[in-house]
Amino acid sequence: MGCTPSSTSTTSIDSATMSSSAHPDVYEPTRPRRASRSPLSCNPNHLPVSDDPDLQQFYNALRVRDHTPHVSVIPTSHASVKRPMSHVPKKHRDVMSIFGEQGMVLDAATPSNSLHSTPTSSSSALHSPSLMHGDMLDSSRDTIEARLNLVYGAASLKGQRAVNEDRHIAATETINDRPVGFFGVFDGHGGTKVSEYLAENLYKTFFTHLTQRPQSTLASQLEEAMLFTDNAIYEANVEHGSTAICLAVKDDVLAVASLGDSQAILCTNDGHALDLCLSHRPTEASEIARIVAAKGTVVNGRIFGVLGVSRAFGDNDFKTSRGTFAAKFNGDLVGGVPHVIQRHLSPADEFIVLGCDGLFDVMTPDELVAYVRPRLSLQGVQKTCEDLLQHALRLGSTDNVSAIIVKLHHVA
Repeated sequence: MGCTPSSTSTTSIDSATMSSSAHPDVYEPTRPRRASRSPLSCNPNHLPVSDDPDLQQFYNALRVRDHTPHVSVIPTSHASVKRPMSHVPKKHRDVMSIFGEQGMVLDAATPSNSLHSTPTSSSSALHSPSLMHGDMLDSSRDTIEARLNLVYGAASLKGQRAVNEDRHIAATETINDRPVGFFGVFDGHGGTKVSEYLAENLYKTFFTHLTQRPQSTLASQLEEAMLFTDNAIYEANVEHGSTAICLAVKDDVLAVASLGDSQAILCTNDGHALDLCLSHRPTEASEIARIVAAKGTVVNGRIFGVLGVSRAFGDNDFKTSRGTFAAKFNGDLVGGVPHVIQRHLSPADEFIVLGCDGLFDVMTPDELVAYVRPRLSLQGVQKTCEDLLQHALRLGSTDNVSAIIVKLHHVA
């Protein structure tokens, strides 16, 4: 299933008509199980590159850096948590500094216990186990947002990885006397800095945009917030990268935005699974064409044989439409433009699952719905979310796995 970039990345989809033929941005769950996008092991001295002599300086920069990571304690209230820190960042890092000398994700020290945030004010609430670095299985009661008529649960597991690079966030805010909800799952790669930045900042940016331009559509505000945030990550030279799957809810309208290969699945009351997003991987024909047009190379389904996702936050080395090597490329190798849809909630809509690729590497949308739906009525949303991630690990997922389940039309 490919990603189809266009001049307008926002599509309005009405819930009254939900067939994939009528609305190509809403897909039937035909996506097969897929291979992990984790970076391949590769020798940086043998990177597959173009023969264009003008690009040799860029390719040479991929090979000359010191890639040894070190661990540093992060400041303030999170002093008990350690995360990997690279050397002092330079304005334009090279791709191998992200993935290490052998093209692998850099590992750091074993993470410590989770941290939880408290509500930010009387008019806003924040559920943020996103700052934790290890496993997060919180068997507390479901979180109910009565004004939004929904209940949700969130969980994250590091799985077989040494570090959990995933982050997630659930936040609500009252804007112009109307409640608004924001949910996001951020699948980091190369490290945690971008996924952590997203969990701490993206929802704030979205709420700010919505406050300043309340007449704009929910989808357009979500898209603008994501574009603004990716630019901020570039300007601040935040290292690493992250995919994102985000859900915004206001009144009877929801918007879903995807950047990368995480997914959002909607289940209706007849048990049908609807895939609400497009996949941004360099195995998709449209993404391959975009990368090649930008003077990039796709080898074994990866950009330069290393990076297996074609759109993401961060990955500043691959944002080649600007910076040191902008004149040598015809655009970004890793895109930052999300795919966004907006639709009206229907009484037939039951729940939405936001999940990273560690979940969907081993489960199709149909399989996910078949697992989640019967459990929601028996044990609640939070426990179901935790069980879902454990099930993904039993099925053989080797990645971090994170998910948020949002049950719609909840009556308190």
